[in-house]
Amino acid sequence: MDEIFGYASEFIIYAIYGIVTMIIIAIAVIINRKRVRNKMETLDYSDHKQKRKRSYTRNLLLDEQVTLKIKEEDTNFDENAFKEWAKELFIDFYKAWTNKNMMPIRSRVDNNLYEQYKNLLNTNVGEGNKSVIDIKQVNYADFSSYSRDNEKEIIEIALNAVTIEYVQNEETGKIIEGSKDIKNRTTYKMIFYRKLGLQSGEEKELRNCPNCGAEIDKAQNKCEYCKTWILNCIKNWELNSIEKY
Repeated sequence: MDEIFGYASEFIIYAIYGIVTMIIIAIAVIINRKRVRNKMETLDYSDHKQKRKRSYTRNLLLDEQVTLKIKEEDTNFDENAFKEWAKELFIDFYKAWTNKNMMPIRSRVDNNLYEQYKNLLNTNVGEGNKSVIDIKQVNYADFSSYSRDNEKEIIEIALNAVTIEYVQNEETGKIIEGSKDIKNRTTYKMIFYRKLGLQSGEEKELRNCPNCGAEIDKAQNKCEYCKTWILNCIKNWELNSIEKY
């Protein structure tokens, strides 16, 4: 009788062990399926999967606070008009980059940024490559930071867009980097400067080169002395920097 009881106890222990093992395996399978499903989830902008960028989190309260801060000194400031202008500049900027001609956006960016991208374009052309950034959709533009120093005001905008990006060799047509098919949802950081004390709608006539201080010949678009690109007017805001978060 004791032997039968022993066998029965051993059978029950193994049965319990087997049931627990099956439960653990089932839980693991469910968790793994969930992970795979999350990885395959699309953002529904197209038939192609999206690359996700999560380094920026929207903060609409901060957006409102920045607007109020700017309006303390500039009551004419129109936040919606500024954001639409920034979106338009973003599209035009990368259209100019793709077309290998930065001149169309020359009056809306500062000298350093213009020269930086012009030099990058020259490098790409020299290597026989074409860099394409095709803007498919701009989702939003939020004010993410605002500051002042002794000379200027600085607005930072977080702009989220859907793009197709790739580098192509123009002679062979081979894609060197990126893809013509994969869409990327990316947040960009755009930084704008303007001279402290200016009001929305104002422009200041430029009489001297902002680089060397020489008097400007209004018939020229470059400084005669230091060869800096010159505009007849300083626009209210200029794009100083653009990069991905």
